[in-house]
Amino acid sequence: SVFNGRAIGSIAVADGQPGVIYAATTRGQLGISSVTGGATSLIPGAAAWGLYKSTDGGATWAFLHNGSPNAPDCDTVAEALAAGSPCSLRGVRRVALDPTNPNTVYAGTYSRGVWRSQDGGASWNQIYTSLNAGDANMRPEFAVTKLPSGDTRMYIYEGSTGNPYARLFRSDSVAIGAPLFQGLTSNNLADAGVATYNLCTGQCWYDSFIYTPAGYPDIVYIGGSYAYSENWSNKRGVVLSTDAGVSATDMTMDATDRLHPNGLHPDQHALVTNPNNPFQFFEVNDGGVMRSSGEFADVSTWCDDPDRGITDATRLARCKQLLSRVPAKL
Repeated sequence: SVFNGRAIGSIAVADGQPGVIYAATTRGQLGISSVTGGATSLIPGAAAWGLYKSTDGGATWAFLHNGSPNAPDCDTVAEALAAGSPCSLRGVRRVALDPTNPNTVYAGTYSRGVWRSQDGGASWNQIYTSLNAGDANMRPEFAVTKLPSGDTRMYIYEGSTGNPYARLFRSDSVAIGAPLFQGLTSNNLADAGVATYNLCTGQCWYDSFIYTPAGYPDIVYIGGSYAYSENWSNKRGVVLSTDAGVSATDMTMDATDRLHPNGLHPDQHALVTNPNNPFQFFEVNDGGVMRSSGEFADVSTWCDDPDRGITDATRLARCKQLLSRVPAKL
C-alpha cells in the first residue's frame, strides 16, 4: 500500500462520487513512543509522500502531487530528497475539493504553499506561495467555502517554528485565475489582526487548523498551541472570527469561573461545528475531544483583575475585545 510507513494528513471524497477519493500523505515518523530515540522517517520500501487519488473506492491509487506542477518530478523518495528538488520534504498535509466543482482540487503542501488542479489532479498550478520555501516545516493549512456570489473563498493559516510568525490570509476568488490573497494578521496589539498572530507559536508543523462552517463564509475558527505568557488573552489556543478573519475573540477558556474556568487543553489539531449551530464546536487537542455549549458570554471585565497585571491602555483594550465573546461553557 502507498500508505504503509506514511502519515495521512487528510482525505477528501467527491460529492456524489463515493469511489473518487483523494488522500494527502506526509513523510511520517516510525518508532516514536514513550521511549525516545530510534525514530526514522526514511522507512525502507515506503512509497513517495504526497497526494494520491483513487477512482475505484480505494482499491488502487495514483500519485498526483508533492509540490511540483509535474507529478513525475516527485513520485519517488529519491526525487523528493534530491538537492534542488521542487518537491516537498514533508508532503501534502491538506486536501480539499471546491464546494461548487469537485474536479477542482486544492492541496496544501509543506514549504510549497497551496496548489490548485482544475482537472481532477491531472495538472497543477501554485495559487499561494509559501512564506519560506526553504523551511521544510512551513505548513499551510487552508479551508474553502462558497460565497453568496458563487465564488470560492479560501482562508489560509501558515506558519512553522515562529519566524516568520504564523499568520492568516484570505482570498475571495480562488477557483479560477490568479487569486489575490490579503494578509489579515498583525503583530501590533493596537490592531484587531493581532488575534491571529502566531497562534501555533514554534510548532505549527504539529498543531494548527483552520475551519469555516459550510454556509457561513464569514465565520472562521483558527487553532494553534497556547500563548502561555499572555496576560491580554485567554492564551489564544483557538480563536473565532465572524467578520471573515478581520478580528477574532478567544475561545480557549469559558465563562464558568474567573479563577478556574474550563479550558481547552494545549495543542490544537482539529475542529468541526454542529451542522445546526455554527457556534457549537467540537475540538480535538492533546487532551482529547471537547465540546462547547454553542452559546457565548462577555467576560471582558475579567481583564480588570489586578492579578492579570495589565498596566497599559492598549493591552487592556485588546484584552477586553478578545474576552468580549467566549464560550459560555466548555
